[in-house]
Amino acid sequence: MLDDSLSDATRPRAIPSPSYNRPPVTEPKVHEDVPTDRTGSVRTVTVAVCTRDRQDTIHQCLASLISQDYPKDAYEVIVVDDESTDRTAEIATAFASDAPPVVRYIRQPYSGLSVGRNRAINEGNGDLICFIDDDAEATPGWLSAMVAAANRHPDVECFGGKLLLRLEGSAPRTCGKESLGATLDLGDDEQTITQVKGSNMAMLRSAFVRIGLFNPALVWRGDEENWIHRLHEQGGRALYVPQGLVWHRRLPADLRLRTLLKTRFGWGVGQVQFKRETGEPFEPRVELRVLRSALVHAVRDRCTGGLLQAAVKLGALWGGYFGELRKPKQNAPTLAPSEDLPQDRNQ
Repeated sequence: MLDDSLSDATRPRAIPSPSYNRPPVTEPKVHEDVPTDRTGSVRTVTVAVCTRDRQDTIHQCLASLISQDYPKDAYEVIVVDDESTDRTAEIATAFASDAPPVVRYIRQPYSGLSVGRNRAINEGNGDLICFIDDDAEATPGWLSAMVAAANRHPDVECFGGKLLLRLEGSAPRTCGKESLGATLDLGDDEQTITQVKGSNMAMLRSAFVRIGLFNPALVWRGDEENWIHRLHEQGGRALYVPQGLVWHRRLPADLRLRTLLKTRFGWGVGQVQFKRETGEPFEPRVELRVLRSALVHAVRDRCTGGLLQAAVKLGALWGGYFGELRKPKQNAPTLAPSEDLPQDRNQ
């Protein structure tokens, strides 16, 4: 049962659990009649939450989304569950509702983050698709700020909101050079940026028609970086939106050294996979040199950050020589060029 002490504004709305037998997307699709050139304002918004085994954070994430100060009938929330094995499904389905804001829960076989993001794009109806991670919490004005930025800048197709860390437990000692989670803080002024963070980003649906969807081969890391790279190659722009603030939560369990090292190791494996997909060379000598420097820093300065950087480089070496970690059960759909995407949502 969920906490009965919740206020009405954040209380999840229960409906019968949806079927888990819904067939997975086998080929990317986009809405028909979506112009590739932006001429009008954003009318509707899809908020996408891709999740897996986040029973301790998904409730607060979804509660923050249904409490936005944006008109409730102008946005929807789509939760794509990547075959969670804990109570994530139970908690997320309690938020599902046909009343505004509409909240939809979709469960898919374990396929990876990029496939989940593509599923949300396919299933959604918004002109603007806003992405937030399952361990993040949106401030009440987040959605309004992202939509306002999109309407002010019709020549921009991608937006990255301010992302700040909120440590909810004791953090290991570092010298301040190593972040304990993804952040994006470029001050309080809008500016053109070259990268966004997946925990707080938004793209126009028309941009996915023009650029294509996320690359499903990038299972572990780098799908948004790859997409932004393709956007820039085709003359697109990304904008930093400081008013669109999201808190990236780090629970006590997230701050345990073992968890941090495991996560950083996975990052390293993902970096090599990203390089393979983008044609960048894997240079083991460089990785070994940085690994040695990180270990020296960890010992000399007694800094956990050095150990975390070393874990990234060990992951990269593992990925370079032995390949990926656990692969998804489901084969991810091939990323088709945008002009080849079928336009009929029912096919």
